[in-house]
Amino acid sequence: EQANRNGMMRISSIFNRNLSDLYRRTGYFEEARECAQYSVAAALQSEQRDVMWLARLSQAHVWLVDDKEVSNAKIDRTIQGALKYANSMGMPRLEVTALQLHARQMQCNGDRVLAGSLAAQSAAIATRYGLRLYRLGSLVIYAEALVGREQYDLAQKIVKEIRRDAESRGYLNMAGRVSSVLETIPLANPADS
Repeated sequence: EQANRNGMMRISSIFNRNLSDLYRRTGYFEEARECAQYSVAAALQSEQRDVMWLARLSQAHVWLVDDKEVSNAKIDRTIQGALKYANSMGMPRLEVTALQLHARQMQCNGDRVLAGSLAAQSAAIATRYGLRLYRLGSLVIYAEALVGREQYDLAQKIVKEIRRDAESRGYLNMAGRVSSVLETIPLANPADS
């Protein structure tokens, strides 16, 4: 019975984490914050640390984009805790997720060089372990960092590669997401895309 209860809490945490991510990406930050809190609470009840760290990263991502009351130090602690756990347990998906959030945090702080480096590191790990969608997500962050550094030609090449790969694999949301990055590149010629 306890295992079944823990299993249900794990599922609840995963569901609420994904719902939080959806709300965050669509701009419903209050709903995102609430689902992230539910996700963390369910993960803690499930007593499964992998799910707990993923839930906390999702919560920290909401803080990063919509809660200026939360300090960078608190977000850092979450990222570093997730990285430490991921490395100790050999969990590349968790490691990539944490590195992606760290790259986003550095972008928000204006450090486009470190953001690009972290995104490239997460893309390399995702590639090594065959995490295709995570690799594309990391490359999007890398391209955004390049745009912030005004390296438009390289950013445009990477974005086009991501879009081709996403479309060929049927990752339509990713293809749409990367198209919005392409629109931020001043030198991008729509006829070339």
